[in-house]
Amino acid sequence: FGYTLEECQADDFNFRQLLAPESLPIIEDRLRRFKAGEQLEPVYEFVAVAKDGTKIDCEVSTSYIDYKGGKATQGILRDISDRKRIREQLEEERRILRTLIDNLPDTVYIKDAQSRFIAGNKTVARKMGAASPEELIGKTDYDFYDKVYADEYFADEQEIIRTGVPLINKEETNFDARTGNKRWLLTTKVPLFDKDGNPTAIIGVGHDITDRKLAEEQLRQSKNRYRAIFESKGTATLIVAEDNTIQLANAEVYNTTGYRPEELMGTPWMNYVAPDSLRTMQEYHIKRRQSPQDAPERYAVKLIHKDGSEREALLFVNLIPDTDMSVVSILDITE
Repeated sequence: FGYTLEECQADDFNFRQLLAPESLPIIEDRLRRFKAGEQLEPVYEFVAVAKDGTKIDCEVSTSYIDYKGGKATQGILRDISDRKRIREQLEEERRILRTLIDNLPDTVYIKDAQSRFIAGNKTVARKMGAASPEELIGKTDYDFYDKVYADEYFADEQEIIRTGVPLINKEETNFDARTGNKRWLLTTKVPLFDKDGNPTAIIGVGHDITDRKLAEEQLRQSKNRYRAIFESKGTATLIVAEDNTIQLANAEVYNTTGYRPEELMGTPWMNYVAPDSLRTMQEYHIKRRQSPQDAPERYAVKLIHKDGSEREALLFVNLIPDTDMSVVSILDITE
């Protein structure tokens, strides 16, 4: 504190000189309670002031002693400024981390070795139908989900505790407790180890991929509908990419070209065009992508049949919207 021993032992030295103004009420309250005969907590903190005015965070360990025929308090002071600063920094970092976790759209949670919730963020509480993260603590998935789903989650987590091996990006399904709608999660669960290297808890993160899965399902259904329409056409039809590669062919192309669809797919469309039609085809193919209005949608060409013969054909060509591919319908007009 900057005082010499002689200064501290002087008759005019008062302990209150060491107290910051904000600590005076704490000390005065303890003195009042001590005089009233109360049993006080032996360790407490206060802010002291050094001789040069510097404030110091202190921890005091007290004990009662007999002194000059009466009771007195003996105290041991420790400078805890560094410890308190570190503690405040940790609390601030914890607050920032908690704010971040609570505002993540992903579910974040910690479970103990029995798969009981220790902690969770607001997102996991909301999706599980809990009023707050605190409501999850001590509960398991069986308190929120159908047994079929809870059994799966429990088995995965117990395997992690048993082996210490994390579970990475597993697709899981369940139902939103608020809406009852099915949802998909991409879940990662990793073990937490104690100082001896034993798994004692699990940290889980779930990324909601419901929108993606629904979009994939819609795309699949759309492709199936498109494929059904494509195959049911009575005209030979191809899907041709910008690089002239045949991406798709329906069954009718066999009757027109002699090639099965699987023989055509992945091969250059120009391979099946007669030499005297090749230049026209290439010119229209480029124009259709650079200035579509200058490329005719219908024109006659000669194609090469699998048997080597040339066939007169009428092509109907259009770009597929929002793609670089063309749909080509082929009408055999050979007499």
